[in-house]
Amino acid sequence: MKRTPRMVVQGRLAGLLRVPKVARSPRPQKTPLERLAAKSKREESEQLLGFQLGLSPIVKRAGQFEPQFHFHPSRGWAFDWALEPMMLAVEIDGGGYVAGAHSRGEGIEEDCLKRAEAMMLGWRVLVVTPRQVKRGQALRWIELILQNILAVADGR
Repeated sequence: MKRTPRMVVQGRLAGLLRVPKVARSPRPQKTPLERLAAKSKREESEQLLGFQLGLSPIVKRAGQFEPQFHFHPSRGWAFDWALEPMMLAVEIDGGGYVAGAHSRGEGIEEDCLKRAEAMMLGWRVLVVTPRQVKRGQALRWIELILQNILAVADGR
């Protein structure tokens, strides 16, 4: 088939209207050792927080936190720590400094969905970092929240 001038112009215009694909930068691949280190750091923070919670008199007065508490009736979601009678949950977000799954778009959206569903079920969700656990800041926040909940329950 012979190309007419009109066909050539249409082809050029079509080429101008095409949006070129933008190449995505590849995700940095972590070595198995880096993945293990990030996981163990998060688990270390969860264990440390559990130890801190066990020593706190305010927490003891409120009840006992449960690790890996499954809260949703149909999804497999679990909180790192939860105090069910007070509907207080603690999530430790450790992936922010190591470019983990929870620091990328899809992971952040999934975390938001999980927390929104939890709040719609009546949960108070405190999100902390491993650094905040190590500094004792997370425990102080938990104690303040529990003091407020207990004060309201006592009618103060």
